[in-house]
Amino acid sequence: MNRKVRGTGLAALVVLALVAAGCAGGPEVLGESGVLAGTWRGGSAYEPGGNPETDLGVRYLLSLTPLGGGRFGATWEGSYVLPEGYARMTRYSGELAKRADGSYEVLGIAFFNTSAVFPPDTLPQVWAIHGTAELLGDGRLRITYDGFEVHDWKSRPFVDPPLFRPVPTPIVEIYRRVEFGGK
Repeated sequence: MNRKVRGTGLAALVVLALVAAGCAGGPEVLGESGVLAGTWRGGSAYEPGGNPETDLGVRYLLSLTPLGGGRFGATWEGSYVLPEGYARMTRYSGELAKRADGSYEVLGIAFFNTSAVFPPDTLPQVWAIHGTAELLGDGRLRITYDGFEVHDWKSRPFVDPPLFRPVPTPIVEIYRRVEFGGK
């Protein structure tokens, strides 16, 4: 093999090694060994004070994606029908951000709209959630919401007064990591 080809191959290996190291990375890429990144399933009990691990309740598929710096992008996909009076809703999207005590601050929003036409003839409402997430061990994650508010399109969640609060808080959700079998 000539020297030029060998040098190009070596350079390619160095680049691949650096990329692999960054992907396998440390806390900045995956957050403390990657325990949060992944797919989770769970949700809350329907009745206040109910058991979120066993009650039927309100269920979600939660996807957490590492953003770096102790932050994770979050998407909650609900498994329920729309509340009465609404024609459409988006998924909840937001972030988890690591706090000094090891827990994570949780913020998320979804848009709910009463319009069933395209283009919509109304602006959506902003449904906002705020809380704290903690890893419990055994592949479980607990999110406790201390804020759940509905705002009009122009207001700022958790800054401006809400239009209403759909249910009382705190709301406790328990999620289990989705483990895939197979080979």
